[in-house]
Amino acid sequence: MTMRTWRAVLGSSAIVLLAGCGGDAVVTPDVRAVQPMASAAKNERTLAIELTTPSSNDGGMIFTIDGPNIVDVAPAPGFEVVANRVESHGRTTIDVLIVGPLRAGVIAWLTVTGVNSGHPYDATVTDVAAGAADHFVERGDLSAYRLVVGR
Repeated sequence: MTMRTWRAVLGSSAIVLLAGCGGDAVVTPDVRAVQPMASAAKNERTLAIELTTPSSNDGGMIFTIDGPNIVDVAPAPGFEVVANRVESHGRTTIDVLIVGPLRAGVIAWLTVTGVNSGHPYDATVTDVAAGAADHFVERGDLSAYRLVVGR
């Protein structure tokens, strides 16, 4: 390979490398971020969904929240959420899949409408999976996992 060919290969490789870096970048979530803003105009407020867990190696869970006037669920920083919302007889049930490194603390935010006193929301853990280090094994005993919906 001549020096001219070698330079052409290196130059082409550099252009391809730089072009590949121009797309979407991976962004680390801002762990200082707090709850999302609820809309006062729509009479909405945001409640924390807080997890108590016996493990620090879990990578995701499925849970259900049942209660009045649930609008949406949003993930806390570092998590991803997929939710399915169903309304029936004045109550809303929302099934949530949350993925991310589960740890004790706020994992998501629940947006509700109206002023609901007390704690009218029932949260049930349906399934938990270990993280990648434990090969995503399904956890058998869910009794130690607790979710609390609060202010």
